[in-house]
Amino acid sequence: MAHVGTRLSAPRKVAVIGAGWAGCAAAAELAATGVPVTLLEASDELGGRARRLPLELAGHWHMLDNGQHLLLGAYSETAALFERLNVAFDTVVERRPFELHYPDGFRLQAPRLPAPWHLAAALIAARGLGLSDRAAMIALLRALKKSNWDIGSDRSTTEWLFERKQTPQVVRRVWRPLALAALNTPLDRASAQIFANVLRDSLGATGAASEIWLPRADLSALLPDAVESYVVAHGGEVRRDARVDRIERKDRFHLHLRNESERTIDVDAVVYAAAPTHL
Repeated sequence: MAHVGTRLSAPRKVAVIGAGWAGCAAAAELAATGVPVTLLEASDELGGRARRLPLELAGHWHMLDNGQHLLLGAYSETAALFERLNVAFDTVVERRPFELHYPDGFRLQAPRLPAPWHLAAALIAARGLGLSDRAAMIALLRALKKSNWDIGSDRSTTEWLFERKQTPQVVRRVWRPLALAALNTPLDRASAQIFANVLRDSLGATGAASEIWLPRADLSALLPDAVESYVVAHGGEVRRDARVDRIERKDRFHLHLRNESERTIDVDAVVYAAAPTHL
């Protein structure tokens, strides 16, 4: 509303349901504008599908990453969020040119060249891709650019890649790992349009947009831990094991919680950032 010149009074208190990366981003944005925010997470760890996971093996505990292990240079809003949290970006991620490298010698690496030459050079120098594989990739990217990156009616990425006559080698070695890393979803359940958007903003954009950002720490330490510290420092609170069973709207929103001594939270506004299936 600020963009159209309308001045509104800020809500006195806001609850964000779900502390995945979307909920963390919403909580940080609210805290930055001075709104008291309560971030509610049903599990005992923040981060949703991209977080640390403790695993016990032979009596020893190990911290593993659960979910997305890769960020791309196109994720400008993620980089802006790190800046808002006062996190030194290059201390938490390592920037590399786009590269897919397998132990058997397969390699696709983009040099630091302006687009689209970085991708052209990568395809020319690729190891493990035949002429039909390279032609299929080029045809797909050209068709996407011609359609302004709109695939029409949405369907699974698996179905869409089959329709676009992508070879098994390209799907297995290029599209599948890129989709898993960027969308954190198997191809047969991933939206083809969202994957096309990822290709538009990464391989189809500038050379810097296709960079790979590798986390230097576990996924919880990368973002959710920093968000928690930021929210608390700005007068908000973060609650784990706080599952919301139902919401009632009267004069305010009444959130009924499970597994909490305080069973009800009253707020003026709610941001729902959990999975649609729970809504």
